[in-house]
Amino acid sequence: MKLSHSGNNPLAVFYPPEITTFAFDAAERLACAIERKSGVRPLLRCDRGRDDPANAILLGDSGYPSQRAALSGLNFGECLICAPQNGLCLCVTRTEETLIGAVDALSSSLSYDGSLIDIPDGLIGRKNALPGFLRFLPSPDAGTVLAVRKSHDLCDQILLGGMTEKSYGEYLEKLSSRGFERVFSRSAEGNLFCRYVSGECSVYAYFTPFNSSVRILCEPAENSHRDAEDGYRDLCHPLMTVVGARWSDTASYLNRDAGSGNMGYLFRLEDGSFIIVDGGMELGDYAEKILAHLEKLAPAGEKPRVRCWFISHTHIDHSGAFLKIAAKYGDRIILDELCCNFPSIPDAEIFREAWNTRRIKESLYRYFPETKYSKIHTGEVLRFGKTRVEVLWTQDDLVRQYLSLGNVTLNTASLCLRFYIGDNTVLLPADCDETANDIMLKTWGGYLKSDILQVCHHGGWGGTTPFYAAVDPELAIFSTSDELLPMYLQIKYNHDLVYGMHVKEVHNNADRCRVFELPYRPEKTALPPDPAGEILYTKAKQLEALAQIEILRRES
Repeated sequence: MKLSHSGNNPLAVFYPPEITTFAFDAAERLACAIERKSGVRPLLRCDRGRDDPANAILLGDSGYPSQRAALSGLNFGECLICAPQNGLCLCVTRTEETLIGAVDALSSSLSYDGSLIDIPDGLIGRKNALPGFLRFLPSPDAGTVLAVRKSHDLCDQILLGGMTEKSYGEYLEKLSSRGFERVFSRSAEGNLFCRYVSGECSVYAYFTPFNSSVRILCEPAENSHRDAEDGYRDLCHPLMTVVGARWSDTASYLNRDAGSGNMGYLFRLEDGSFIIVDGGMELGDYAEKILAHLEKLAPAGEKPRVRCWFISHTHIDHSGAFLKIAAKYGDRIILDELCCNFPSIPDAEIFREAWNTRRIKESLYRYFPETKYSKIHTGEVLRFGKTRVEVLWTQDDLVRQYLSLGNVTLNTASLCLRFYIGDNTVLLPADCDETANDIMLKTWGGYLKSDILQVCHHGGWGGTTPFYAAVDPELAIFSTSDELLPMYLQIKYNHDLVYGMHVKEVHNNADRCRVFELPYRPEKTALPPDPAGEILYTKAKQLEALAQIEILRRES
């Protein structure tokens, strides 16, 4: 096909007004290629209109009628070059990452004869597709695509806005009509979750009514957790061991000792096997303490079997014990599965955490080559005999149209897990911060109620009073040093939790390990002294500022 292009009548290249890096990059690349071949720079237009323009190339989806018609037959991850009428060329896609490849093919093939751009007929009707699994994912007939984001483990997320329970159901019917088989579905607090599989492709989708959104996670089917099929035997009482250790004699925060604490949970199931959540640092003896408890609490004469190890996020104070046990003691345990939900490498690299992601995966592949690796998603329930682990938050939930992990902190990418074990509910939000707390509260509301709570982010940063009020535990577990705990209790949301709700007992692990026999119910109120006479601070950041002032005073 031919398009007019001259100084008096330049060709126009349109890109979507909801601009993304890929769309603008694609438009610029095409405009520069046309200018190189013709000597005349085309117009760049960011527009959305009702009527198709003339003498133009339309990229992506700007809402023009011809684009809508062409998009109706495309899956996510596909891009189509077509010419619906004279003087109009389309390069359409729902996933703008595919635009780069399509535009490069278009740029290298077109020619110029002095007044006309010639696009070879062989390109017209040509489809390009991303190499991943998005090319298998059908597009929805309702809602608006707000974001397309990459996660780790070859997982892509599509965020749809303006969705209802009805349109969510209609999309699931479309998946079924394309050969996907439903393997999981559930509802909780009005939220709907499901997983569909077709061949090597898995689609995990969930609807959250509070924001009328549907999140679609498209990934390899091998990422999915599968409940163990072997029988569980009732051999012993379930236990929860909270692991503490000292990792430094010099570490300081708020001008106080910060060299102990960190998050490590070891659950013994009824059959004598274990589940581990995080574990603590590589430094210190976290790994040795975990191994000692595994070997002490396992059935006599048996090598400890860890059904699953959850790593909430890649920070070394959460993943270090796994790295050390893998490298030094991997032959002393059996590890069935490692469960995570890490952000993409580019997102992790914003926080210089890509190397930790790499170390975790390399350690798994090297020292536990038979262990299954699973990427878990919000709303899933993992079953290990009588014990269930419910996923209440992952970094998937953070994605919004104009927000991603780069706008917050890596702590926001922590998992939040709830254990149903031994007639107790144990909520572990790891290092989840205010952003995660707020979204979880809107998603789950009073459904968050749990018996035992690991206080967010060691008890310092993170946590909100409304979130803690919804959880309303009887046992609150801090994971910091004994010197820092009184300071943390002066932060308003921690003070509200411990002294203003129904907490009967506070445990701080510091450098100690404590084994709780489940079910655990505090028999009497055992709280640390109430710092009510002290000033209460709304955020940990205020304490940091005061600590800095104290340092300056000493130096002066």
